[in-house]
Amino acid sequence: MNIDKEQKRYNRMSIAIFIALQILAIESGIYTYVLLHHRELSHVVLLTILLCLLAAIVARLVTHIRSQWHIRISKALLLFGLLSTAIGIYTRIAFTYHERAALALGTGLICLLAGFSGLLLARSLRAVLYEGIVLGLIALGLGFYFLIGADHVLTAYLIIGTGLLCLLCSLSATVRVANTPHAHL
Repeated sequence: MNIDKEQKRYNRMSIAIFIALQILAIESGIYTYVLLHHRELSHVVLLTILLCLLAAIVARLVTHIRSQWHIRISKALLLFGLLSTAIGIYTRIAFTYHERAALALGTGLICLLAGFSGLLLARSLRAVLYEGIVLGLIALGLGFYFLIGADHVLTAYLIIGTGLLCLLCSLSATVRVANTPHAHL
């Protein structure tokens, strides 16, 4: 009976991570379309589909591997996410705004969130939710830096929107989990 409860908890966390990554991919596509001034719709749709496929693959990797490779895969995703985010920010600054920058930024954000979630997934749902709060706060700070300090308004909106999404979803889920009686999380 205890194993069944543990499996249900793990399935709920897997679904939550999958949905969060899909929302992040769709959000990246929407922001890219807005930042390209509603041009190049076919490129943006293709970009969004690719990011959604990547999010599904990464969510499957992170949530369904329970072996010694789980930690290594999560750390590799973190490293790839940092690298991809850095390339996306550089491309955005060096070449103004281009869909390649959006692809790199979206891939980086998805891999970072999945990597952190994979590392914390073995601990508890609360750890994953607190991770979302921390990542949301970091993204908000970075977004406000781009908005005020670096004067990159278009990039700032993407990062601020992502930070608000992470923060609000994690806070609402944390309140729900805290109010759940007999939650073994």
